[in-house]
Amino acid sequence: MECHCHGCGLDFRQAKTISIENDALGRFSQLIIQSWLMNGAAPNFECDLPNAAPQILLRVVEGLVHSTRLAGMRWTYLHDVVVKPELLFSKSRTKLTPGQSYCLYTTAIKTLLNWPENFYKFLDVWRSRPGHNQSAILTDDFGWLFKDWIQVFWQFPPFDFVQVAFDDYVINKYPPSLSVLNCYGEGLKSRGVALPYCGIREAFKILEVKGIRFEELIRGGYLKVYSVQHIKNQEIRFFLKRDLLALRARLDKGLSMYEAMALLGAPRNLVADLVRVGLLKAMLNPQAKDTANWLFERKAIQTCLKELNKHVKESIVSNTQLIQMTTACRQSTTSVIEMVMGICAGKLNAYYGSKNTDKAFNNVYVGLYELKVFADAQKASASLICREAAAKRLKVKTKTLDKWVKTGLIQYVQVRGRRKYLSRVDVDNFWSRYIRCKDVVLIFNITYDALLAGIRRKLLTPATTYVTSGYRRIIFERALVEQELAWFDLPTLPG
Repeated sequence: MECHCHGCGLDFRQAKTISIENDALGRFSQLIIQSWLMNGAAPNFECDLPNAAPQILLRVVEGLVHSTRLAGMRWTYLHDVVVKPELLFSKSRTKLTPGQSYCLYTTAIKTLLNWPENFYKFLDVWRSRPGHNQSAILTDDFGWLFKDWIQVFWQFPPFDFVQVAFDDYVINKYPPSLSVLNCYGEGLKSRGVALPYCGIREAFKILEVKGIRFEELIRGGYLKVYSVQHIKNQEIRFFLKRDLLALRARLDKGLSMYEAMALLGAPRNLVADLVRVGLLKAMLNPQAKDTANWLFERKAIQTCLKELNKHVKESIVSNTQLIQMTTACRQSTTSVIEMVMGICAGKLNAYYGSKNTDKAFNNVYVGLYELKVFADAQKASASLICREAAAKRLKVKTKTLDKWVKTGLIQYVQVRGRRKYLSRVDVDNFWSRYIRCKDVVLIFNITYDALLAGIRRKLLTPATTYVTSGYRRIIFERALVEQELAWFDLPTLPG
């Protein structure tokens, strides 16, 4: 009778033994492996194994053992008999002891049982193994299991059940990342499987919109960011393909500026003003000057006309001298948008030309005398200040003031040709609502870099962006910055 191992020379008579009498899973795993090696059928068990040939399953077990032998003795998923055998981290080619081999092969068989639920559990626990930080990078999270076995040795048709299970895990359980798109996306396409999300470049292609117009869709609430990955201070955004396709269908049905002008019966400047004051919502309005590329939903135009219809009277007073609203600005200092705001506020009466006329802006009439009274009241109550004087009062350039108007921080109350006017009250109260970046730095004794770091980390919300205002011209809402600067643990702002 042989008393020594031919491989390692171990003397069986002096070796320590560990009882596996109560280890049902371990003994069952040994029976399965022996039956595969002897070309027999696997023993009956309540958990199902993958439907594959024994040699294929043995190859899968080999890959699992080869990958998991570096997990270490503290790995919670490792099969425990009495004492977990310490596994080597660096010397991966060192021959396994019987105890190590027993635990590793039992762990591999446990992964195959109740397929693929146990395989998903194995992948979850493997990503959180001791000494590893999850990085949302496939090659880092799964190591050899992905680089050698998933991508190389298990790429053949007999191993399709492994590829299908791993594909399902990546799609439904793994966080969106550039690693999945770049390293694994092509493999999914070759197998006829598509990821439910995509990066920003593919989103540009689907929508045929990019740059400022794309950001406008996000800010307007038409498109939601599915997930965000941070890589070296960069923010990588991902979007659901179904959301992109649904938005593309809406954009295809969207109305151009010229179609919106025809339905509203309004000139281009009035349409732009309606968007600016919030009476009309535009899907795409990236730049005030480039109104030709704006898009509108038919529902938004109908809502705008419905709001107008609430305040316009059907009957016309016979003794009232009427003038068409869209051309009334030629005989009055009041702009058309001011008339519309006055009509919606109930300060100016308006009438349709006839009962059967189209409900549109070009068919709305106002009384000439009532318009003069309304203009005088507006001028008296507004206390206007011209653009140049307002910029000088705010101690900024006129270009900066124009940018603030586009951002919505302050509004032009009246436009007369090339002359633009603001409310003196709005100008006087502007710095009581907002605070300069340099004032925040001086008051709280922090650096510009620290303040910009807070903006990048979304701990602070500026009222203007870096592109709009420049490096040191960012301003904040005074009430909001008092709350958000709590992460500096500093006193509140002075009035």
